[in-house]
Amino acid sequence: FPREKRPVALSVFSAGVYLGLAAAFSGGAYLYRFFETWLESRGGLVMPLMGEVQPWQLVFVAVGLPGLFLSTLLFTVREPKRRSDYALGDKGHTEVEATSFESVLVYFKVNWRTVLGHNMGIALISAAAYSRDLWNVAFFERTHGWKLYESGAWYGALVLLAGVFGVMVGGRLGNFLAKRKIVTGNMQIMFYAALGGIPFSLGYPLMPSPEFSLLFLFPAIFMTSMPYGVAAAAIQEMMPPRMRGFASALMLSANSIIGMGIGPVLVALVTDHLFSDEGALQYSLAGVTFFIQLSAALFIFSALKPYERTLREIRSNES
Repeated sequence: FPREKRPVALSVFSAGVYLGLAAAFSGGAYLYRFFETWLESRGGLVMPLMGEVQPWQLVFVAVGLPGLFLSTLLFTVREPKRRSDYALGDKGHTEVEATSFESVLVYFKVNWRTVLGHNMGIALISAAAYSRDLWNVAFFERTHGWKLYESGAWYGALVLLAGVFGVMVGGRLGNFLAKRKIVTGNMQIMFYAALGGIPFSLGYPLMPSPEFSLLFLFPAIFMTSMPYGVAAAAIQEMMPPRMRGFASALMLSANSIIGMGIGPVLVALVTDHLFSDEGALQYSLAGVTFFIQLSAALFIFSALKPYERTLREIRSNES
């Protein structure tokens, strides 16, 4: 895709995450309720090796089986030829040699402030989002008394609406700023999304009713979903063509390790060891997501000027 269209293209790709999350929460809640009722009606189910089967186990089986068949579709995908794979030389177009790992490390060392600020920023935004995703069902149960299938269905609907809407709005804004030659547009969207989501992430766990919690959750999810497409587009911009795969893998690794490994675990540790009370989950969610998103905004802000220098250097080399 041309540079000015990448934010929307990558936002469409990133929207798949929210479609999957929505299906997981709403569909999982429905399947759990269905299997719970089915097992009760037949007096339970005992299977070899597994013993007595629980509803949640059947949900995993039902969700996992289609993946075995859908994964075979990957064999129909062919790798496209990229414009960056060929360079125009004295003898016409010749294939460009793969970039060495050493040259990638040198490039990272020179542009470490850009890479660190970007990767830590989006990883910490993910940590705040994962904290909600993995603890909100328990939050609605402990704070507002909702059953799993109630909170799962509502949260899935919110993720579908706010998540897809947010990531697409972020992509549109990225395209808009790119067409107007605003060099740091993608990183600016990441910064304002991280900062703008703080009041809602802080507020929704402290609301007096589940309805108000859901009302605050919509903008909280919207703001944390906005940066995903533009964060991927920023990687495409700030890396030479033959280094983008490695840089994208690094960003996704940081999202998984820091996002999944720090956010939800920190909520659990604060609940167990600071408050020593399962009923205090709402305060853990509020405090942890506030701290994480503020840290994300600071990391991204620290990378704005280095990011601009990196882009100007790359574009001067391209010209």
